[in-house]
Amino acid sequence: MMNQTNYNAKKLAFCLFIIMPFMLTAQFKFTKNEITGGHSNIQKIILLDIDGDTNIDIVTSGNNKVYWFKNDGSGNFTRSEVYSGSYTMYGLYVIDLDGDGHKDILSASDGNDEVAWHKNSGTNPITWTKHVISSLAEGARSVYAIDMDGDTHIDVLSASPDDGKIAWYENSGTSPPAWTEHQVGTGLSADMNVAAGDLDGDGLVDVIATGNDFTIFNKGNASPTDFTTNIIQTGVNHTESMTALDFDSDGDLDIVSGRGSNRIGIWENTGSLNFTLHDIHDGDYNFIYEPKAVYPIDMDNQNGKDIIIASRNYGGWSATQGNSDGVSIYFNDGSYNFTPVTILRGVRTDPNSRSIGAADLDNDGDLDVVVAGRWDSDNSKQLFWLENEPDNTLATIDFVTAEKPDGTYGVGDIIPIEVHFSRHPIDITGTPQLTLDVGAGTKTINKVSIRDSIMTFH
Repeated sequence: MMNQTNYNAKKLAFCLFIIMPFMLTAQFKFTKNEITGGHSNIQKIILLDIDGDTNIDIVTSGNNKVYWFKNDGSGNFTRSEVYSGSYTMYGLYVIDLDGDGHKDILSASDGNDEVAWHKNSGTNPITWTKHVISSLAEGARSVYAIDMDGDTHIDVLSASPDDGKIAWYENSGTSPPAWTEHQVGTGLSADMNVAAGDLDGDGLVDVIATGNDFTIFNKGNASPTDFTTNIIQTGVNHTESMTALDFDSDGDLDIVSGRGSNRIGIWENTGSLNFTLHDIHDGDYNFIYEPKAVYPIDMDNQNGKDIIIASRNYGGWSATQGNSDGVSIYFNDGSYNFTPVTILRGVRTDPNSRSIGAADLDNDGDLDVVVAGRWDSDNSKQLFWLENEPDNTLATIDFVTAEKPDGTYGVGDIIPIEVHFSRHPIDITGTPQLTLDVGAGTKTINKVSIRDSIMTFH
């Protein structure tokens, strides 16, 4: 806060050029690259080396299809069909299910209530053979894989909203595996997404499920279906991108997901199946509309894991308003405070996404971003990657704005002043300050926020 009468915006800009004792640089520049052969209504993407050539490939699920996009190591992709069916393929997971050293693909499709795995032949070229695990997961949406019972065989989990069921399928360890279904829960409101891991440090694999609710099923020793239900939060919604990982590097699993009210939720595991919710949102104007594509990863190698999102387009809102219809990185300061930086604005249909990821696609040592769009008349625009090109070019000041460029302010008034730079995002070293001409003297004020190319002082 400050007292001021009759300041002039031109004087502010002049002072600003003189007194800013810090460096302004662009941290990232991202270049959009279309991936030829994308398909409509992409629901899920996974970034992983499928064929063992050390290059990160892309696997997608969507309308009736599962595709593998082979990377040549420079970010050029060749599409191969893994499976073509009659129903939308929602769930997707990649892991070696049969222990032969080759990465197989799991899928979940809703129209035929099917959970299936697609065996990787390990040959060149790779061929894929579909095996059904279950056809009783009504409206199957999500799949996950982990050794649930400690027998060294990878088991499978599914979430199916039409029957409200979370189930796990025990792998016999034979070739090919036989599967025995064990129900974790039925009639649930947490039935859209499933993951698993030891959440309470007892050595047993617990199950995490989200949908309208966020629920943890704590595994016991008595039987394959010995689970105790713990509802962590109700009314979550929009949890398509739920991830279980150690977000804060304290040794236990936290949960990250998009959620209702246009927010991203981080549920910090504080022990004994207790969680503290940290919400990321931008308020009423700069909001995140239905953040269904959410991916936690450390993008800048500092202060822990960041979060990348692709938020959906919101009706009549403009493509430049808030974080609607865009791709953004939320940079973490290490204390659950995040600064959003938008890395893509553009065609409204592009970021209408349910899945996003990051990996080094071109082997240049930095993380690129892959975005799966959902709806476009040209299916080739459904899948694209954003090439990360670090750029330390000096950012310059374009102009300065204030609520009232020339006006009278009373005692206690807050005067927000925005400094607009030539490019975004910008990084800073030092402490940005702004000196104002306030008539009888000068007043120095500090930066209070930075977003994209705008630094705000008051």
